[in-house]
Amino acid sequence: MQEIIKKFLGPAIEMRHHLHQIPELKYEERKTSAFIAETLTSYGYEVQQGVGGTGVVGLLDSGHPGKTLAFR
Repeated sequence: MQEIIKKFLGPAIEMRHHLHQIPELKYEERKTSAFIAETLTSYGYEVQQGVGGTGVVGLLDSGHPGKTLAFR
């Protein structure tokens, strides 16, 4: 698990810094939503946009039964 965290920590920090450079008002996060959708798509997720307005849902089916993980 530590190896996975190390692998994604740098990119996660970069994404956080990027998102903080484009502040948007509540319920008007269009640029943020587009960035998240593009990022998830590049990782192979099936992406649904416009959920509840500007929400984004990314689905990644591993093809194996098991637990579901959700981020907010």
